[in-house]
Formats: sequence, C-alpha cells, structure tokens
Amino acid sequence: KTLDSPESMSPNEKKKVRISFYNPTDKTVVFEPNQGKEMQLFCYVYEYKKHISRTLAIEKFPVEKLAPNETKEVEVELTAPEKVGNYRYRFSIHNGIIGERNCNFQKLKVE
Repeated sequence: KTLDSPESMSPNEKKKVRISFYNPTDKTVVFEPNQGKEMQLFCYVYEYKKHISRTLAIEKFPVEKLAPNETKEVEVELTAPEKVGNYRYRFSIHNGIIGERNCNFQKLKVE
C-alpha cells in the first residue's frame, strides 16, 4: 500500500514515498525468490493504456517475512516522468521471474 503519494510533481523530480507491506492472514508470509533469483520491488509508471517505465524502487528487497497481522513500512524513491502529463503508477513485488504482488494504482500529475 502506498501511504503518502504525491498528487503532483515536476518533470524528473524525485520524491521519497512510504509504502507498507501488510499480512492480513493468520500465517507467517515468507518472501522467497524463484529459481535462485533475487526478490525485487519495482515502480511502474503508465500513461493511459501505455507503459512508460519500470524502475527498481529500492536497492535491496526490504522484507524477508511478515508475521500474522504484521505491517512493515519502507521508504522508496519515486521519479516523475520527464514529460508533463497525467500518469498513474504502482509498486510491484517480483519474485525473480514475475511480478504479481502489486499495490493499487496512484494518480500523478506532472506539471
């Protein structure tokens, strides 16, 4: 979950954004990479129906496991696209092969 999403940014501006990982289940969740690959957290930026960029959001994946009902917050860097316009972005956990664990899209106006 993205906690403090900026509503607008300047072109190429960088901002720190907090995100939280939450385990709503009654079992511990372990984040394990696939086929010897590393876990990664990416930021995807889109225009309407158009993928703009995929960047590594943080150097090292910040969570190894989450106990039942545990929340961990981390700070990542968001970089605005270079062109003025309306965008949306999301963060995605990759297990080394695919990225299937995503937060909700956030709107971003670059002006």
